[in-house]
Amino acid sequence: MSDPEEPKNFQEAWHHPDELKREKWREAIQKELRCMRLKGVWRVIERNKIPPSRRLIGNKRVFKVKRDGIYRARLVALGYSQIPGIDFFDNFAPVVNDVTFRSILTLMIVENWESMIVDVEKLSFMEILKKKFT
Repeated sequence: MSDPEEPKNFQEAWHHPDELKREKWREAIQKELRCMRLKGVWRVIERNKIPPSRRLIGNKRVFKVKRDGIYRARLVALGYSQIPGIDFFDNFAPVVNDVTFRSILTLMIVENWESMIVDVEKLSFMEILKKKFT
């Protein structure tokens, strides 16, 4: 269910009437684009420079205010317009399997391991482990 305070599109976020919220949405949008550029998954392309053998894949923005007050602005591909094997070869969803999650929780209890809550955002799990244990 969508919050009435959450923008439905880029224009609503970028030109939000509340100055504080407008700045938070702009920061979230810029953070998402910076991360996508760093990961090499997104770049601006001029329409006239797209080779005839390629086609554009549509996208949309999804805006969300998390329970902890963090503003998130995601740029997502419209997957229904993609053709497997042509537009993509792999897909990735950063979602943990419930069996894996329960197994880890069981190990934590049995082995008396410490736990911590981490807002992972765009980091890979290995990056977190490297920071923790180096």
